[in-house]
Amino acid sequence: MESPTGPQRAILGQIVDHAGNLASVLEAQFASCRTEPMEGCGECFDIEVSGDLPRLPEGTECPLAFGVGEGTGALSVLLWHEGGLVDGLEVNSVGHPHAALADLVIED
Repeated sequence: MESPTGPQRAILGQIVDHAGNLASVLEAQFASCRTEPMEGCGECFDIEVSGDLPRLPEGTECPLAFGVGEGTGALSVLLWHEGGLVDGLEVNSVGHPHAALADLVIED
């Protein structure tokens, strides 16, 4: 696992900006996270967080879905979590290969 790339950091920042009451928890988890590309995809990635971090509340929808702007072929960005800790980000798309992270804009 490595530190998040620039595009990974940008999409994680957009998620925080649109996460409502979960923003502070996600921001804390993203601040110290490490990432690794998912096998077979250059844009989706696994996330590892460690330390004594705030956790997502029990019963939080999984995955958390964030809608993206039209024109990229992507439908949403899915944030996966287990036990209150984020563990992956997936671009949900109508085609493959899907849009690059840098091309995605999360919308309300």
